[in-house]
Amino acid sequence: MRVSPWRREQIIAKVVRMVECFLDSPGPEGGDGDLYTSEHRSLECGRQVANELLQAEVDAQGTGHCGQWHEDSAGVRRKFNRYVPKTVQSLVGPVTVQRALYHRTGASPAGVYPLDARLGLTKGAYSRGMEEVIALAGTCDVYRPALKLVNRLTGAQVSVQKAETTVAAWGAAAKAKVLAAPRAAETTVERIAATRPVPGRRRCVTTDGTTVQTTERWRDAKLMGTYAFDEKGKKVGPVAYAGTLHYQKDYSVLLWPLLERTGASRAETLVWLGDGAPWVWAQQALVAPHAVAIVDFYHAADRLWKVGRALCRCPK
Repeated sequence: MRVSPWRREQIIAKVVRMVECFLDSPGPEGGDGDLYTSEHRSLECGRQVANELLQAEVDAQGTGHCGQWHEDSAGVRRKFNRYVPKTVQSLVGPVTVQRALYHRTGASPAGVYPLDARLGLTKGAYSRGMEEVIALAGTCDVYRPALKLVNRLTGAQVSVQKAETTVAAWGAAAKAKVLAAPRAAETTVERIAATRPVPGRRRCVTTDGTTVQTTERWRDAKLMGTYAFDEKGKKVGPVAYAGTLHYQKDYSVLLWPLLERTGASRAETLVWLGDGAPWVWAQQALVAPHAVAIVDFYHAADRLWKVGRALCRCPK
């Protein structure tokens, strides 16, 4: 990191003041405080120091100004317009980047910031590191509890909407990366062994869905689960779940990895339990046509009562 001697002394002096302030500040009620309080005070002090160092690192990168003209990889030339600051929320707090803007009317895009490409800045207000944490938290838990943890540890204030868009964007990028990666060659024996049912393995797949209203639009909420059962049909062990807000046509994209991960895709006996809706059986026919399709007891009983009332012509 190239920093001028004056800037170097300024950073060191500021960091020293932060540490001295931390060491001189008394704990609760004038005492040293318990470990919990000291942990968070230390964390906040460390975050402030890290934020100062990160800001210095960003400043050392310059503004991206490369003269009066800038030519991109496509050969399009744009003229220097002005400097535009941008504040980005990072893992250690907000940092401000001064960027040179090059502009050309009619070009696509009309304006570019060379420094953005060098630093890996996105169009949003969050750094790549911050987006990574949001995406990882969003895939491990529902958004609100996950965001509470992220905001608690980073000092940020990430919204639920930002979490949704970040998880979707990072998921799409991860999917594209997986699809683009070269697949290992499989022999015929390996392919057969990977699809052969495991003797004695029994799994049940349960599915359900409903329509919910989100901040953007009405969406299909789908929940799926799978568990093992014994020879008497009793559930054995935990239930593995997966959920989605995608439409029905995307349902199997999420369901199949769940079956693969839990071993249900290679179960000798596979039961598909649902409420009898046409889309449930359509997904079962697509993902596991060999499964035994069963309507759950509640919906089966409801249909049986409807048939009985229709036969005896009873209103109730």
